[in-house]
Amino acid sequence: MVKATKSKDDRSEISFAVAEAREYVQLLNSWRIVHVKREGNAIANELAHLARRNIHSAFWMGKAPACAQDLIRNDCNSVLA
Repeated sequence: MVKATKSKDDRSEISFAVAEAREYVQLLNSWRIVHVKREGNAIANELAHLARRNIHSAFWMGKAPACAQDLIRNDCNSVLA
């Protein structure tokens, strides 16, 4: 994903997600996209496992799923520290 967002041309299966990510970062005043190792991104791992456990699609607006809230705080604090 990091390589794809930095590339000018994307024809991959995830091109829709790459385009959406590019749109979101354009809304920010200051940004950069970097690769984060699994140890520093527990939330991505948890959400991937949650997606595999669920048999239906789901989305959350305004609040993350309960299983992710503490992980979000921990991941954000480790990046800002």
